[in-house]
This record gives sequence, structure tokens and C-alpha cells, in this order.
Amino acid sequence: MNLNIKNVVLMLIVVMMGSFLIAGLLGAASIPFWGGTLINAPLAPYNEVHQFTAEQITQLDVSTINTDINFIVTEDDTIKAHLYGEVTPDALPAEFARQSGSRLTVTARPRSGINNSRIRLTLDLYVPAQHLESVQGETVSGDMKLTGLNIKKLEFYTVSGDMDIRDLSLDTLQFKSVSGRLRAEDVSAANTNLNTTSGNLEITGLDGNLIAKTVSGDVTVDYNNFDNDITFDTTSGKTSLTLPEKAQFTIRLNTVSGKVDSEFPLTVTSSSSRSFEGRAGDSANRIFIKSVSGSVDIYRK
Repeated sequence: MNLNIKNVVLMLIVVMMGSFLIAGLLGAASIPFWGGTLINAPLAPYNEVHQFTAEQITQLDVSTINTDINFIVTEDDTIKAHLYGEVTPDALPAEFARQSGSRLTVTARPRSGINNSRIRLTLDLYVPAQHLESVQGETVSGDMKLTGLNIKKLEFYTVSGDMDIRDLSLDTLQFKSVSGRLRAEDVSAANTNLNTTSGNLEITGLDGNLIAKTVSGDVTVDYNNFDNDITFDTTSGKTSLTLPEKAQFTIRLNTVSGKVDSEFPLTVTSSSSRSFEGRAGDSANRIFIKSVSGSVDIYRK
């Protein structure tokens, strides 16, 4: 009798484990795989253009997967969205660009419920230098490039995608990324807020206040003019800051196992094994650096 009970229990355990395995395989097969596909779905050419009156639009929202984004500044009075490449048939919405009031939304993502789809696309956005007030977006596995656009706010979030921006004058710049790099050149923003994980920040010709937080990423910042506040919060990354020759500031450093080297002569006001406070000249401009396992170098032009 006891032997029969043990056999029954053993059989039930085997059946239960088999059920879990089958359920897991079925569940995995139902998950969309945007970068490729579990089943090799066919691809078809895609080439669509939507056009809108620019003066009616002040905000542009972009959301993409596996799509490179190029902003092309024009002198036209229209905004044109050109999406092209290859995609699984019927994966994208019928209209990838839609206007609602003063907002234009451009989406290059598979429609809800479409599984095993693939996308390899490029999105060219032809935008007048004026009219737009803000550009916001998110992209997965795609790069974004923007040069010379006159807007007040740029806010972008990327996963496995880089952002390259140049010749911009903004009120606010916000960038957040996982496994993505930001490269910026000649950017003026009253307030810049950057946050990356496993991605580097490379900025040359910056003007304005800066907050930069990185995990496993290096930060390189070069200021054109400096009359601002800077905050660096880094983990396992190197920070390099270049300031104009006559820059003046107060500095506070908190570090676990990093060090700071400065080409500016610093007057020490407070110091301990893990913190340092000092100043260069006499100014209210503040530099605050919090570093874990990362060195900090401050260069003088």
C-alpha cells in the first residue's frame, strides 16, 4: 500500500513538472520579440509619408522600436514624417503619424496583439526650424540625430540607442538611457538633466546648469562659458570636466574610492578621507561631485 502511494505521488510530481514546462514554452512563444522573431516571419518593404501644416503643431512626440530617427531642419511650412525600411506585414498601425490639436504623434511600433513581428526602419522627420516648442520621445534599439532645431524642450529616453545632438538652444534638455550614449556639441540649455546606465556622456561646447547621473559610464563635459551649477553623481565611471580659464566656483566632493585632480588652484575649506570642499576664486557657482569608484579630472582651457 505504501509503495503504491509513493508511486502515485511520484507520477503526480512528474506530470506537474511536465505541465509547468509546457506552459512555460507556450508562454515564451506568445511573447513578442521585437529585435527578431522566434518564428522567422517574412519581411516586406515599407515606405510611407505623412505631411502636416507646421504652424498648427507645437509639440512632437516620437515612439519607436528598431528605428533610426533623423531630424532634418527645413525652411518649409510643413512637417513631413517619412518612414521606410522593412517590416512584418500588417505589424504597424494604418497611420503611423497622427495630429491631435497642437500635438503630432509619430509611432513606429508593432500594433498591440501582433506577435512575432520584426521591424527594420528609418524615420526621417522634416521639421521647420521654428514653430515647434518641444520634442519628446522614446526609442528601443534605434539611434536619434538632431541638429539646429529651435525648440524650448527636448526630452528623450533610449534603450540600446544613441542620441547625437548639435547646435541647439533650449530651455530644458533631458536625456535618460540604458545602454545608450549621448553625444552633444554646441548645446545651450538653461537646465540639462542626464541619466545613463552603461552609457557614456560626451558633451562639448555646453552652456547652462547641468545634472548628470551615470552608472558604469564615463562623463566628458566641456563648457564654452561657465556661470552655472553642476552636479555629477557617478558609479564606476570616470568624469572629465573642462572649464574656461577664468572660471570661478566652489566645489564639494564626496567619494568612496575615487580621487579628484584639478588644474585650477583650489583653496581647501574642509577635507576628510572621503570628502573635500574648496573653491577657485570667489563665486557662487557650485560644483558638487558624488563618486563611487570613479576618478574626477577638472581641466582648465
